[in-house]
Amino acid sequence: MFDGQTILITGGTGSFGKQYTQTLLSRYKPKKIIIFSRDELKQYEMQQIFNQESMRYFIGDVRDKERLVQACNGVDYIIHAAAMKHVPAAEYNPTECIKTNITGAENVIHAAIKNNVKRVIALSTDKAANPVNLYGATKLCSDKLFVAANNMVGGEAPRFAVVRYGNVVGSRGSVVPFFRKLIEEGATSLPITDLNMTRFWITLQQGVDFVIKNFSRMKGGEIFVPKIPSVTMTDLAQAIAPDIKMDEIGIRPGEKLHEKMCPKDDSYRTIEFEDHYVISPAINFHDESINFIMNNLQEEGKPVEQGFSYDSGTNMIPYGKQNISSQDIASVVNVLESRYLTQGPAVPEFEKAICNYCNADYAVAVNSATSALHLACLALGVGLGDCVWTSPISFVASANCARFCQATIDFVDVDPDSGLMCVKSLSEKLLQAELNGTLPKVIIPVHYSGQSCDMESIFELSKKYGFKIIEDASHALGGSYLDEKVGCCRHSDISVFSFHPVKMLTTGEGGAVLCNSQELYEKVKRLRSHGIDKTINDEPWGYEQLELGYNYRMSDMAATLGISQLSRLNLFLKKRRTIATKYNEAINNSLIVPITQGNKGKSSYHLYPVLTKDSKHRRSLYEFMHSRGVAVQVHYIPIYRQPYYKNMGLSSMEGSEAFYNRVISLPVFYDLQSSELNWIIQSVNEFKGGCNEQ
Repeated sequence: MFDGQTILITGGTGSFGKQYTQTLLSRYKPKKIIIFSRDELKQYEMQQIFNQESMRYFIGDVRDKERLVQACNGVDYIIHAAAMKHVPAAEYNPTECIKTNITGAENVIHAAIKNNVKRVIALSTDKAANPVNLYGATKLCSDKLFVAANNMVGGEAPRFAVVRYGNVVGSRGSVVPFFRKLIEEGATSLPITDLNMTRFWITLQQGVDFVIKNFSRMKGGEIFVPKIPSVTMTDLAQAIAPDIKMDEIGIRPGEKLHEKMCPKDDSYRTIEFEDHYVISPAINFHDESINFIMNNLQEEGKPVEQGFSYDSGTNMIPYGKQNISSQDIASVVNVLESRYLTQGPAVPEFEKAICNYCNADYAVAVNSATSALHLACLALGVGLGDCVWTSPISFVASANCARFCQATIDFVDVDPDSGLMCVKSLSEKLLQAELNGTLPKVIIPVHYSGQSCDMESIFELSKKYGFKIIEDASHALGGSYLDEKVGCCRHSDISVFSFHPVKMLTTGEGGAVLCNSQELYEKVKRLRSHGIDKTINDEPWGYEQLELGYNYRMSDMAATLGISQLSRLNLFLKKRRTIATKYNEAINNSLIVPITQGNKGKSSYHLYPVLTKDSKHRRSLYEFMHSRGVAVQVHYIPIYRQPYYKNMGLSSMEGSEAFYNRVISLPVFYDLQSSELNWIIQSVNEFKGGCNEQ
């Protein structure tokens, strides 16, 4: 696009102008690049770096219309980067800010039209959306001028568009070099205006690439907004200086707690694309036939929901998230409008669908996986005097279920590279327990992250030592083992699933107990609903409580959501596995490796855990990724470390400690965008073990 063309950059001696110039010279063969700015010293310094024959340096101010018209003679493309950006300075010098940011915009538009420039992109800021300071207000006015300029020229060139993004990492005047300067000067604390403050962040090269791409995309009148991460200022400060405390000093005049780039008032004309949003013009006189849903690169977008807002306070990339479709919503609404909200036909229908999917004989849907684990233990007769063994690398519910039954709990160590129950450790522990007369009644292997434990080997040990097996498959719906679905109970008495929002499918909150024994099924079903049986009383209204049970029922609203979600489960699994494959192929950092995957099954990838070189690197990676707007998480703190279990005298385990001290989970969920995935991978690959330059 830029080969043989003349490009003018206003404010070209700034951080963006330098990076844009370097990129143009490395990728294209422009006829001329004109750097237009008013600072002769910076122009001189830039000339020492970029002294190619194609470079031109014009001293001038965007306030000077005549000079701009002269500079734009023969220009094909303009990038308008000149602005008065410092918020407090703008508040103190309002007239100067208006002259530069508004009058300057008018002058650029006039010069572009006068010289028949092909295309113009003006750089904007997140502060222009719902502005609360003068800088943001002047940039909003500038945005409006550039969008409206397309109507001024009608169907002729030039075409005008706006690119709006957030803070540029490491740019002149940003908080990162400010923090670094304080640290170099020996500061003992870093000033944070508000501990809850968030900001959008983009690298300089990402900003340059986005602008270049939008010259090809633009039709005229768009405001382009990239999908970029946001970060809390506390996470950023911790990533830069983890050992320096933070002082909350209060929000400065003109600052916001959170920034917006697409305000909800513009949602009716905001279009979402794979890696960006477009706010289309409110009034489009120059060509009413333009369809902004499809851009000039034939990328197709879709309108956002009414009330949508792109806000830095809600923009962190989470480690997991549910996907709710219009079909899901409609199915729940149908139940709300029906006779039954609970104890209706939806729960048995969901139970049957789960059975069919997993090839199990029976399923009982309940209100959480914690309830499911409790009922599973009760159904197998766990009680006072019994002992249950499970994995320490799990959520506390895997152990709590035994304590609910007044049983004692113990743990089996995990493989330090996979987080799964170690069969060798289990075998040795069982041998010793047999000698001591302390064999467990039930063992609960945990299918950590979606990967099945070696159930065939554990099942063989159960036949030798006489214990029952509950598979905690909370992570593993859709996974497989020895070519059979997890949940079929081929090597266990009971399997348990979770339908929490971050799992493979959700019912809001929910879980299920699966088994192939009618006796166990009847027991679990009865305990789920107060221990009551309605089938053995001759009176039509009769019921009998046979034992002490619980209200662990799933509602019909939750069940019908589960039915709808189950119809898309294979799509969810395909996306998770695609993400995992991309991570496997693209992560290239000697400090980080994925957990070991066995060869007997296929993971559902509820989680995508990686292992760092050591615990120090894990802490650094956690803080670094959060500073990049990626909410990585640690799964899990060993259960025996929790105060409740620590007080029982349970000791730590070598494999579990080695795994916990290094593990961290990267985001994996259905709605993870390719731009977000690429950002996560880029961030992981740029991690240097606590020595990162922001």
